[in-house]
Amino acid sequence: MGKNYYRKSKFSVKNPDGYRGALLRMLPVVLMAGLVPLIVRQYKYETGLAGYSWFSTNELDYDFFLAPKAVVLMILAFVMAGCVGVRLWKEKKKVPFAKIMFPLFAYGLLCFISSCASENPTFSFFGSFEQFESFWVLLSYVLVVYYVLIYAQTELELQVVSDSICFCATIVGLIGAFQGIGLDLLATKFFRGLVISGDAGNLSVRMGEKQAYATLYNPNYLGVFGSFILPFLVMMLLFEKNKWRRIWHGVNFVIVALAMLSSRSRAGLIAVGIVACLAVVFAIYKVIKWWYLVIPAINFAVVLLLLVNAYNDNIIFDRLSNIFAPDVNEVTEYVAEDGTVIRETGMTEMYTAEGAVVFRYNGVLAEVSLYAGEDGFGMYAFGEDGEQMELMSEDGLVYKFAHPALAKVEVGPQYIGEEFGFYVKAENTWFFLPGGENESYKYVRKNPDGTLAREASMMMAEFVGFENHQRMFSSRGFLWSRTIPLLKEYFFIGSGPDTFLLVYPQEDYLARQKIGFTDDQVVTKPHSMYLQVGVQTGVLSLVCLLVFYVWYVIQSCRLYAFRKLSTQTEALGIAAFIGSIGYMISGISNDSMVVTAPVFWAMIGLGIAANYATAKDRKTKEE
Repeated sequence: MGKNYYRKSKFSVKNPDGYRGALLRMLPVVLMAGLVPLIVRQYKYETGLAGYSWFSTNELDYDFFLAPKAVVLMILAFVMAGCVGVRLWKEKKKVPFAKIMFPLFAYGLLCFISSCASENPTFSFFGSFEQFESFWVLLSYVLVVYYVLIYAQTELELQVVSDSICFCATIVGLIGAFQGIGLDLLATKFFRGLVISGDAGNLSVRMGEKQAYATLYNPNYLGVFGSFILPFLVMMLLFEKNKWRRIWHGVNFVIVALAMLSSRSRAGLIAVGIVACLAVVFAIYKVIKWWYLVIPAINFAVVLLLLVNAYNDNIIFDRLSNIFAPDVNEVTEYVAEDGTVIRETGMTEMYTAEGAVVFRYNGVLAEVSLYAGEDGFGMYAFGEDGEQMELMSEDGLVYKFAHPALAKVEVGPQYIGEEFGFYVKAENTWFFLPGGENESYKYVRKNPDGTLAREASMMMAEFVGFENHQRMFSSRGFLWSRTIPLLKEYFFIGSGPDTFLLVYPQEDYLARQKIGFTDDQVVTKPHSMYLQVGVQTGVLSLVCLLVFYVWYVIQSCRLYAFRKLSTQTEALGIAAFIGSIGYMISGISNDSMVVTAPVFWAMIGLGIAANYATAKDRKTKEE
């Protein structure tokens, strides 16, 4: 970094011009970290998915929490790009050169390449259904880190970034805390009048009773927010120099903790617990010095957890206790009348093929087809060995298998709407229509109310691992097992930002039904930031992202581990670092989303800028 690039500037309310100037220079970051997560507004858009058989026929949809935030982030990306360009052009020699940015720039480049080669470039550049994290949004994440690095020339500007994060925490915490006690400000008539125009109907957010989500769309994302904001606030409480700010951080901690606990997010709670242990190591001198305050604070946090859990009928502890519980798959065996040993595994395979519907029940495979001609109609089936299986029917409408393992399976012809098809009935009922010549049969999807919907293919998706833990972490084991095989296909270049729903095996209907999904549910994300990046922008981009973060971790550990920290810049640096760890941990079971990621990336920018400033200050003192 250029000599004297960072200049100390002590904050003072008596010097508002200095703070105003810093606020103006850091305005794009302030908007990104302080205001974007709070935006809720009606946004009408074309889904672009009506042509896919696994989606509904709806051409238009409304979004309130994601798309409006994405639009602002796209604008900020262009603003920050322009500001960075101006700074590089005007002050080439004074602008800091940071090698740590190389892997992050490489990640940004790979995002652009993946967008250009995308499964759907429109989605990748402008966002898609229930996501809206397009290339321009991803670019804003990269740019905000570099923007803070080159524009935060003083401690005061670093403080402005911190203040914007804390302001966002205050508003999100208040809204979430009120939701936790049953007072949802977003559900009020006044708020709905601000957000909704006449043609959108009602803003409907389906959550559990007294479950908080704030302005972040989903309780899980409020949990993610708490996972990195709470550690950040704790470190600022320990190291903050200004007493009024320390009070602010303390109040923020309480309301954000209440909001996060009211979200009932397990991932957020686990991440905070892990980071708390790391924070003690890094702040050991402060913990020892303020032990008489730290111990009561820990007791208060435990009591708060117990009270919120009791208020929510023990739901938090109940959810924590079954995170890794294995699936219950009881398999019984019995001997049929003909001496055949039957293992009752139920329906384990079902897919449509050319000329038949194939299923495996109790370990026995059958290929079932419908016969319909001028001389009548009927059903016939073939086994795995190609031999015809015996079907029995008394009325020509209901057919039973003679094979003892298939005794509980029933098939039969049936009109489905105005078309003639057939059904398969076991522990569920599935309806099928014959395709055209040389075409596969079509599965007729069901709506949640049991009515029939669109025709679609049915497949059995490839999966890796989690055989007995499909329901782990609210069925994340199921999603991860079917996402991992996609990584080999998108190793170098991803499918494109916001295209996960296009490459995920949506038509794996039998497996989805067994795990508890309905036919109309669309999987839009893998519920893991790392898998999300690996599939959408490529495994190579994921490696770049991890190299960048590991570099940041090593840099921060060298600066702050087992040291007595005395400056405000050091306080901001260690707080941002410890907070970022919470986000990376919660990212294992949650996606990158426009509701939380902008704050995280602003925090990363704050941390890196503070690290370089701290390193510069120490080097100057040594000289």
